[in-house]
Amino acid sequence: MMELMHRAKVRRIDEDAPYYDSGLMKSRSFTLNLLRIIGVNMTRENGAGNSEQGLVYTNGNWAANQNGINDYGIMSAIALAGDTGYGILLGTGTTSPTVSDYVMETLIDQGAGAGELNYGSTVVEIPSVDGTDFVLPVWRSFSNTSGGNITVQEIGLMVHHYYSTSSVLNFMIAHDLLNFTINDGDAATVEYLVKIS
Repeated sequence: MMELMHRAKVRRIDEDAPYYDSGLMKSRSFTLNLLRIIGVNMTRENGAGNSEQGLVYTNGNWAANQNGINDYGIMSAIALAGDTGYGILLGTGTTSPTVSDYVMETLIDQGAGAGELNYGSTVVEIPSVDGTDFVLPVWRSFSNTSGGNITVQEIGLMVHHYYSTSSVLNFMIAHDLLNFTINDGDAATVEYLVKIS
């Protein structure tokens, strides 16, 4: 069985120990985009846009979903610091996620202005064994230097995926609600954990 878990920790920027830890929680929604990317890469059959094998990217349009020939279909979540196009993203939306989601409801922008967070790089660790489970941790750190407290209400995981042999777009593969506050001057780490039992 494959599961997706998530967790958020908040700490003062100069301290290691968190003062808030949501604990590891079961994610409520992989998205259809994830299954479509996996399916097309496994079958090596290109998925046409506007079909069950196609992908919906962040502006709501369809893309063709290439099959991985010559490494073009591979997913990447390793976003650089400051990049809010993909990787783990935070937002303030409160609508319950669905499997059809393709974009954050209300993305928190990168920066030090009011309502903004500093995004660290997204880290994808090497899969490992945890007891009887195989786990793949994906995490990202955030810091708040905005001058005010910021309440995070949604988290998401976006990946780079080629929709043609030369063009790449960002696609949402997970979306969840998780309510926590990052106080001004504090930092947080948000983790997705893919687990196979």
